[in-house]
Amino acid sequence: MKDSNKPKEREEVSAVIKKMMEKAEKHEITIEEARRLSVKAKEEIDKQMKQVDELISDAVLAYKKECEDRSVFFDEPSVSSSIVGPKYVHLYNRSRLLAKYDIKSGEVTIAKS
Repeated sequence: MKDSNKPKEREEVSAVIKKMMEKAEKHEITIEEARRLSVKAKEEIDKQMKQVDELISDAVLAYKKECEDRSVFFDEPSVSSSIVGPKYVHLYNRSRLLAKYDIKSGEVTIAKS
């Protein structure tokens, strides 16, 4: 997933939701149109979430390989605690940062314990 696409996709989803709300306030939207727009917004959100999940999976695999290459203990990251930013995926477990994954280069920096 390219960084430049994220803001555009977010803007598209936001635009769809904003359009629905404006029409709803003016009572200019039919139930059928609202359903259609809702489905479109949900599809975009689902697509973005799939991309986030793939990024986290890539980061975990790269972190695991880096641990193996360095003979460092692999501490399983918590997917729900990890953070995906525009440049990095920060892998956390429940207590600390484990590693930082560079999305563009695929490089992993293991955090010091």
